[in-house]
Order: sequence, then structure tokens, then C-alpha cells
Amino acid sequence: MRGSKSLTLSVVAVLIVTGFYILSAADAHTGFNDRISIQFDSDILWRTVLDTRHEKGMIFLLMPNGIQVYDGGVDFVNPSLVSQLKLDGRYDRLELFAGNGAAYSSDGRIVFVDVSDPYEMKMRGNVDVNDTIFDYVMYNGIGFAACGFDGVKIIGQSDVKNPAVTSDLQDAVHAVAVDAEGGHLYVADDYNGLLVYDLSDPLAPQLIDFILFSTVVRDISVTGDKLYIATGDMGVDAYRVELPWRIVPLRTDTVGSQVSKVKSFDEAVLAVDLYGAIHVFSARSSEERIVISSDESSDRFDFARLGGRDYVLTPDRSGDFRVLSVDNESERGQVWLYPGSNSISNVALLDSLLLVSDQSDDLGMWKIGDGTPKKVSSLESSNQLTYVTALDSLVFVAENSLAAGFLHLLSTAGDCCELDFEKTMMSVSDIADIKAEYNDTGSIDIVSFGNDGTTIMTIGFPEDSLNDFYVAANYASILSGFRIAAAERAGEYVYTITSKGSIGTIYDASMITFGEPVPEIGGFSIRGGVRSIEVLDNVCYAAGSFGLRVFEMDGPLIGRLIDNFCSSYGFHDLVIDEENNLMFAALGGDGIAVFDITDRATPELLSITDTPGFATQLDVDDDFIAVADEHSAQIFRYELYDSNRNRVIPKNYILSQNYPNPFNSITKITVSIPNTESTGEQARLEIFNPLGQIVRTIVDRPLEPGKHVFTWDARGYQGETVASGVYFYRFSTTGFTETRKMLYLK
Repeated sequence: MRGSKSLTLSVVAVLIVTGFYILSAADAHTGFNDRISIQFDSDILWRTVLDTRHEKGMIFLLMPNGIQVYDGGVDFVNPSLVSQLKLDGRYDRLELFAGNGAAYSSDGRIVFVDVSDPYEMKMRGNVDVNDTIFDYVMYNGIGFAACGFDGVKIIGQSDVKNPAVTSDLQDAVHAVAVDAEGGHLYVADDYNGLLVYDLSDPLAPQLIDFILFSTVVRDISVTGDKLYIATGDMGVDAYRVELPWRIVPLRTDTVGSQVSKVKSFDEAVLAVDLYGAIHVFSARSSEERIVISSDESSDRFDFARLGGRDYVLTPDRSGDFRVLSVDNESERGQVWLYPGSNSISNVALLDSLLLVSDQSDDLGMWKIGDGTPKKVSSLESSNQLTYVTALDSLVFVAENSLAAGFLHLLSTAGDCCELDFEKTMMSVSDIADIKAEYNDTGSIDIVSFGNDGTTIMTIGFPEDSLNDFYVAANYASILSGFRIAAAERAGEYVYTITSKGSIGTIYDASMITFGEPVPEIGGFSIRGGVRSIEVLDNVCYAAGSFGLRVFEMDGPLIGRLIDNFCSSYGFHDLVIDEENNLMFAALGGDGIAVFDITDRATPELLSITDTPGFATQLDVDDDFIAVADEHSAQIFRYELYDSNRNRVIPKNYILSQNYPNPFNSITKITVSIPNTESTGEQARLEIFNPLGQIVRTIVDRPLEPGKHVFTWDARGYQGETVASGVYFYRFSTTGFTETRKMLYLK
């Protein structure tokens, strides 16, 4: 990066994977207009893995938004996503037993899932035990939760939609772990020792033994006739269970420090030490195979043996997920990595690309909408990247340091789609949002806002210097004294709303000058927590916890409140598709809503579509919708229909800015043609040099109504590569001609 910051290309810790199901507004909600169809696309990004289980060749990943299932395939090489299920909240741990699943949180919530068909999981019901859950196990459809001083809660599921706590076991002083095997329930009491119950009647276990230990029992695990207990300060004690009930000491697996968790399998015993490392032992001896460092693991893991090889499946503490080969080798081998890492702060769409900014230091660009997504570019910063937005082939990303905020202007170059720095501009600190759009002169108006106030600027193409791509024509900062919750620029005016009190201020941005104060020309108030505003054709849309409010505007001023809409929903973000008279809204846990704003003052709710995540940020471009929360991003496609259910054709001629721009190999030009009296109009698309000479004719033939995408490879009529510089492209047909500018750089 130019200036005092240094940005280098790096791998963004994200993974976009392929989904197979469709979420339709008509399925979840009724009574909405059928003019729009929204369906889940083949691209999804969930970043943080909390827990994992392996069962019958399938990998189950618990994430903050739900459960994803992958087919492990052959030796876990490139597992493929087969299904996912959105849960009703965030859960910390996952347990599976004979086609039943239970995700639970430490604060006492449990949700039950039918996983008998991994390709079509279903939520069955949920329960709140109203206590801390330290551990949970299922046995013959009955759940047992270790709840500390409240003993063990027994959860019956005779009514699968309404499971309930049926009774509890109060024999333990402080129950911290449970396991069940061979008709017995084992309870670890870290004050005393081990309790054993007979499960002939699982809803009414009978205590048959209480074994005291001189050291603390931290965890237990039972596999077949083997019992493993994490005790003392050195490792795991192994016992053989004999009937009638007794345990016979076998050996001690030593790790050299305290063990906090133990889990056993037919072939291996895994123990987590005080520092978070996983120690892998053979189930048949005290021989330690391998140690997985705490950097690569957490205390949530599973084990699998496939094709004679052993694997540990584990998320690490940052949210990455790994499948590691742990055969009798000196070092583990990584088979599969699902990158997770830091949380998402924002997403943006650029043509058929998805941009994802990280709450710490990453910006990633992914190709979407064409089979398996592919990462095409990434950037890393030493500071925090908080927001990203796109305009044609330009990318604006906010970077916050301890002292100041910066706006980086990037362009995409090459075939697709390297991120190249063009400009770095100062802004207010802690940037929370960026708005960028073209004005009537072809320049770009930008407003960014954050903790200290608002920055306003206008940038445009240089007329005579290829070495200085974009120049700032106007620049000004407004320090408000309060954090800005939302801001918008509409024509000559900038509107800002503070997070405290939702106080709005209107500024005249028609003649801003660097170093000079921006004239304040009015004010307004919107009661409630405002999160986003959009201004269009003398109407202001304000979104927040109160729903959607629409205001009539008189020139620059907000006047009377027209109406409240959808007050039962909490709105987080708004995006307007002016071409199609649509407004998209992120509704948190309720998904995304689409409004028809043909009548600007009276938005008509067309649909509400559920999303796998908590929708707080969104962007719309070229029939794609990107929706994001802190932990996930999803891609949807949408189609708009007329009253006869015919796909809507563009209403006007549109010549879009070429993409990428500037470019150094190939660029794309999109034109939109509306329905006319005569279909198949003769159309021409031509490339000119600055002298007005035709360099290449791209199209000279009739074109049907709809969108058409053409490419230019920077070559002339004879196949020669043209010189670097500014070029113009002109699209003409009956009754329409428009010319735009582009920049070619070798």
C-alpha cells in the first residue's frame, strides 16, 4: 500500500463451499407478491467451526449458524458439502447417537436434530435445562446432562417436538462429565470420584456404585469394556469393566501434565492436556503415537479410522477445521483444511465476484456463480479492515489504525481479478460504512462514516496523467462528536444520523473544499436505533430496530413521516436497485426482505426469504444478493417477473462501465436492451482511441432484448495489441447512443 501502511497478498482464511438446497420465500411465508423469485445459490461461506463429529463416513461441523455435513469421500481428500441446517441460535457442542443429534450450549440450551438422513437433516425440538451444562450424552433416545451442583438432568424425548427434563440425579456433589455404555451411566464428580448407574430404565437410573478417588476426576470415556478416567496431574488411567460391576486397573497413559478431557475409541485414546494439546495413544497400550499442538486443535475433536488409516478431526481455537492423519508417524499429516479464522465485517458484490472484509486484517475476492467458487485475489493488512464496497471495477476498502482511518481505492486488473492499489485517502477513524456512486459528471461521490464523524469526497479520472489514476477533486471531514450510525449522499446533500439519539444533520456538499467547514443546512430526528438510510427521489428510507420508516423530503430537508412499515421486524441494512425499482433489506434472524418501490412513498413487501445466517449486511449486483453476518456469508440469485410471470426485460437501454477497469488483458462490456416495437434491433459496439479513430468493432448485428456481455482483448482489427492509454467505447442502436471511457494498462 502506498503511504505508511504495508499491504501484501496473502491467503484469506475463508472457504466458500457448495450447497444444494433452495430457500424460497413462498415456502416459509405466505401472502407475498410472486413477482420475485429468490433462491439459494451454490455458493456459501461459513467461517467458524465450533465442534465436529464423524459418523458413517460423514463429517458433521457445528458452526455458530447451524450444522454442515460433508461427505468425507476417499480418505477425507476434498470432502464435499451435502447439506446444512440452520439452528435456532448459537450452540457450543455437538453429540450424535444412532441417527439422533443434540447441539447444546454451556448456558443450558439443547436443540435436537434428526441426522438419520445426513442429506436432509431436520430439527426436532429444543429444551432449556435452566442450568450450566458441562457435558452431555444420549443413550437409547434419552439425554443426560451434567449440570455441576445441580447433578444430572434427564431429558426425555417421547414427544420429539417438545422434549422435557423429566427428572434429575442428585447423588453427585458436582457433576462435570457423563458417558453411557453397555447399559450403564457413568458420572464424573470432580469433588469425589465416579458414580455408576444401571440404565435398565433410562428414565429412572439406579445408583449401583460410588468409587472415591484421591485425585480430581475431570473427565471420563467408555468404549466397550474399557473405562478411561482423566485424574491426577499426569495423564489418563485405563480400567477394564467386569460384570457383576467392578473395574480392574490396566495402565496409565502419561502426558506429563494435567488432562482436562479424554475420549476413547476402538483404536485410540485421545487426551487434551492443560495447554490444549491433543495426545493420541493406542487403545491397546500406553504408547503415545503423536501430539497435536494447541495451535492446531481445541478440546473439541473426533477420531476416525478409514482404509486402515487413523485421523483426528478438530477445529482449532481460531475456527479453522482440520483433518489430520495420525498413523504411527513422527509427525501428523494435514489432509483437509476448512479455513475459518476471524469474523466477517462486510461483503460486497462486484460483477460475478464476492469481496469479503475481515474484522482483523484480510480482504478476499472470490469468483462466484459458476460452479465451485475460486479465490482470485486477496490482501492482508497489519491493521483492521472494517468495510468494503464496490462500484463497477473499483473497490473501496476501509482500514482503521489506532490513530486514523484510511480509504483505499483499488482497481481490478488482469484477466480476473488482481486487486491493485490506486489511491489511499484519509478518513475519519473507525470507519463503519462507505457509500460510493457516480454523479452526473461521471465522477464518483464518496461518503464514509464512523466513530468520529463523516468524510466527504469526490474523485474522478485524470485528464492527462496515466501515472495518477484517480484524483480527488473535493475533500472534507465533518467531526460530529458522536458516533455516526448511518449516512447517505443524495445529489448535493449529505445526511448523517448519530447512534445516540438518532439525531440527523443535513450538509451542503455541492461546494466542499479541503480544510473548509461543510455548511450545515438543516436537521431532523428519527426516534429509535437507526442502522441504515437510503435517499431516492425526494424520499428517505430509514431502517432500524423499529422496522422501516419512510419520510417525505422537501428539497434537502426531511419533512413529514409518511408511514411505518414492517414494525415487527428489526432492519439492519438497506440496498436499492433503482433500475428495477427494488429495495432489499437485511432483517437479522428473519432473513432478507424485498420491496417494490415503484411508488417511492409506499414500499410494497414482495417477499421475505430465510437465510442460514443472521442477516446484518447485504449487497446486490447483477442478479446476485450477498448476505452476511459476523460468522457467515451467503449468495442468492433472484429473478423478477411481470404480472404474467414472464422474466422482466430491462426497461431502458443501459451501457455499463467496462469491467475490469483499468485492465491489462481482457475487459467485459455489458449492454441492456429493452423491449421495443421491433425485436432484434441493429446494434453497434465500437472501440475508439483518443483521436476518435475506430480501433475495433465488437458488435454490428441485431440484438434481442435483454442483457448482453461482450469482451475486448485490447487488440485492433489486425490482431495487434494496442498501446496503453485511455480508450472509448460507444454503443448505438435505434434511438440510443452512449459513450464511456476505459483505461488499458500493459
